[in-house]
Amino acid sequence: MNLGEILAAATAKAPGKLAVSCGDEALTYAEFDRRSTQLAHGLREAGIAKGDRVALHMGNTIEMALSYFACFKLGAIAVPLNVKLKPAEIDYVLGHSEARLYIGEPGLHARTANTPGACPADRFYETTKVAPSTGFATFAALLASGRDQPLPRVQPEDPAAILYTSGTTARPKGVTHSHDTLQGCARTSLGWGLCPGDVFLTFSPLAHASGLLLLLIPAVLLASECALVPRFEPRAVLQTLQRRRCTVTFGLPAALQALCRELAKSPFDVGSLRLCSAGGDTVSVALQREFEQRFGVSI
Repeated sequence: MNLGEILAAATAKAPGKLAVSCGDEALTYAEFDRRSTQLAHGLREAGIAKGDRVALHMGNTIEMALSYFACFKLGAIAVPLNVKLKPAEIDYVLGHSEARLYIGEPGLHARTANTPGACPADRFYETTKVAPSTGFATFAALLASGRDQPLPRVQPEDPAAILYTSGTTARPKGVTHSHDTLQGCARTSLGWGLCPGDVFLTFSPLAHASGLLLLLIPAVLLASECALVPRFEPRAVLQTLQRRRCTVTFGLPAALQALCRELAKSPFDVGSLRLCSAGGDTVSVALQREFEQRFGVSI
């Protein structure tokens, strides 16, 4: 199955269950499936065809999750951009990926270096509830513009996303994933003993492999809830954990250390958490001990 079909299967299994939540907003699987299909039609009406690249420049928001699955359903290739990229880095990824359409949070595209010809996109959309930037349309308009016509047939081996490396040693490299390889990576985490009743605490960026492959896609594979935190801010993460009764998460060691420090200062009910994994850097013995002491689970 392609990833759009994976979402359809989860919806058939649990249509009324929450799929994604972020702050006071939440969508059930039926709503998430329907809106991502609407967005796929909107992208096609905006001129995007199967195989075209779509730049996604957002934090961990419901719009980001919808945009991923709209691309998956249309057969477009999602190109996520880290919200912390510097102007020249943003320009490079937009140009190198040959993105034809850009969806971003207000103000993020204004940070680019505006190198002539850096972004080949001719359509720009902002996730704003007020008047968008000059030359931009609203995400809501894109979501509402689609017509209900059959979408292209998407094969599991078709390209689904280009995930860029960090560029610490050279220019960032675009790693192309198919629907199959994204699923294959995501399914490895199911071996940790994840189950449909889990709630995935997602503060690792969806623009990175960690947020997408270890949290969002596994949640959909299981028809579980993915609780999104737009930006990493320790107090906001702990509030989400407490509010949504999250059970599973992944984080960089530095982020987990920051959560330990915040929990030492402010009391939160973190008793729902049952599994935490970490990677991307050394997980020190001291951090492992402190995390288990504070959260009651080992990393």
